[in-house]
Amino acid sequence: MGDSLDRDDIISGLRDLVGELHAAGEVAGIRLVGGAALVIRYFDRRATGDLDSLHIHPGSDDAVLAAAERVADRRGWSAGWFNFAVENADSVPTFGRRPVEWETIYDRDSVDVLGEAL
Repeated sequence: MGDSLDRDDIISGLRDLVGELHAAGEVAGIRLVGGAALVIRYFDRRATGDLDSLHIHPGSDDAVLAAAERVADRRGWSAGWFNFAVENADSVPTFGRRPVEWETIYDRDSVDVLGEAL
């Protein structure tokens, strides 16, 4: 991957991603998990290489990935800075038998960004 994204990078990258989605008229329900979600909602930590998301609902994974690639191009980041690899790694959060609770990070104009709640 090669990117080293700190809290400011994560927030500004998400702002750019949301801007791209709004400009394209896309609907997207983005659910962040892992280190980036923790950084945004709870505490600062060392840099992360990517933002892990569950598959988009509602909306299109492909549309969000295309928007994320445009952000990556503009910022000089790897195309995979935003990805769905966490689902391939069988690392989807479950917290035992309790369903995952989500906290809204951003909600406006048909684009929602949610982070897993602790």
